[in-house]
Amino acid sequence: MAQANTYSPKLQVLLRRAENDFQPEDISSDVIQVNTSKVYAAAAGGFQIFTTFKRSIQDKRYDEVVKPDDIVLISFDNGAGAGMKPVMLGLIDRAAETCSFDQDGRPLFRCRLTGQDFGKYLIKHNIAFDIAAMETQIGDEATNRLIGAQPDVTLFTGTPSAIVKRIADSLLFKQVPRTVLWMDTDWVTSDDEWELFDLSLLTRTGPVWGAMKTAANEPWNTLYCDTGLDGKFHLGLERTPFDATTGTLLRDNFHTIEGVDIENIDLGVTDNERVNYIFYDTPVSSFGESANTFMSLSSIKYDAVSAKTHGFHPIYPKTEFSPFGKKKIAYITEYPDVRENLKKRTETLWTWFSGNHSHESGMVKIHGRAEIRAGDGCVIPDRQKQYLIQQVDHLFRVGNNVTFSTTLELARGLNHVRR
Repeated sequence: MAQANTYSPKLQVLLRRAENDFQPEDISSDVIQVNTSKVYAAAAGGFQIFTTFKRSIQDKRYDEVVKPDDIVLISFDNGAGAGMKPVMLGLIDRAAETCSFDQDGRPLFRCRLTGQDFGKYLIKHNIAFDIAAMETQIGDEATNRLIGAQPDVTLFTGTPSAIVKRIADSLLFKQVPRTVLWMDTDWVTSDDEWELFDLSLLTRTGPVWGAMKTAANEPWNTLYCDTGLDGKFHLGLERTPFDATTGTLLRDNFHTIEGVDIENIDLGVTDNERVNYIFYDTPVSSFGESANTFMSLSSIKYDAVSAKTHGFHPIYPKTEFSPFGKKKIAYITEYPDVRENLKKRTETLWTWFSGNHSHESGMVKIHGRAEIRAGDGCVIPDRQKQYLIQQVDHLFRVGNNVTFSTTLELARGLNHVRR
C-alpha cells in the first residue's frame, strides 16, 4: 500500500478588473473559501469565491469593486510537490455582500464572488447565421442584415472539426474580440471524415454552443471545453474516447487514486442508463440530370431478451452528416457503401453504450488534485478498475486548518486495461 502524502495546500486567485485595464491583482490573502465545479462535455463550469469583508482595493470591499465579466484565474497547490496549477479561468457573474450568524448569534460578514468559466461566452453569446445565400429562394434581401456582416455558406460545409473551428473563428472570436486572448481551439482533434449534409444550420439562431453542438456529429464525437494547465480556456472536439471493440476508456494516461488519498467513496452498478435498442439515421442524396433524390438510411441494433426482461430502453442518435456529404452520386448502387459505413458506426455505438448497466459509477472524494480534469481517466488500484471522470469539484477552505479536497463523479467503471 502506498504511503500517505503530507499536505500543506495553497491557493492563488488572480483578479483582472475592467476598471483596472485587466491588470492582474492577487487577492489570495483575502480568500476564505473557493468552490469550483466542471462537467465533461458541458459548456460552462461554475465557481464561488468567499473573501473577507475588509476594504482591500481603493478602500472598497470586493462586492463594491468587482463587476460582471471581470476575470479570475483560480489555481491550487496541494502542497505535496505538484506545484501551483490552474483550475478555472472564469468570468464574474455577481459580486455580493453576505451575512450569516455563528452559534452565539454574532454576524459574520463576507463577500461572495460567483461566476462561470469562459464557457459562459459559449452559452451567453447569441449568433444569427447569414442566410443571404438563400435569397433567391426566399426573396428577402433583409436576411443579409440579421446582425451585420456574417460569414457565407462555406462556414457550414465540411467535417465536424472544420465546422466547429470555423464557427469559433467567425461567430465567437471575431464578434467578441477579448475571447481571442483567453480561448483556443487547439483541442479540436476529431478524425471524423463524414461531411455535413443538412444546411439548415444556415437559419439557426441562439447560443454559439448550440451551433457547435449541432456541428459536432455527436455521439460519435464529443464537444467539450475546460481550463488547461496553461491557464488558458480550450475548446475541444474529440472522437468519443471509448474503444470500438471493448468499450473501455481510451486515454494516454490515467490518474492513479491511491487508497490513502481517499476521504470518501460511493461506487456501484446501476441500470439507470441501460440501452438495449439503437436506431441510427443518416441522410444521403442522389444527384440526377434532371432531379435530385433526398433520403435517409438507418441501421438498427437491439437486444430482444434484454427488452423483454428489463423494458425497452432505446436511443435514437440522428446525424446531419453523411459519408458522401454533398458529393454527386451517379448510381443508386453506391448506397451499399453508405449502409456499410453506417452499420459499422452503429456497431461501435452499441459497443459503447449497451454495457452501461454493467459499469460501475458513483463518486470518490480525495485529497486535492488540481491537475485532474473532467473527461480524464482514473484508476483505483484497490478496485482494479478504470473510470471516466464525468465531473470534478474542488473545495478549498482557509482557516486554522487549511483543507483542499477534490470530489470526482465517475462513470464507465471497467476492469483496468494496462497499456
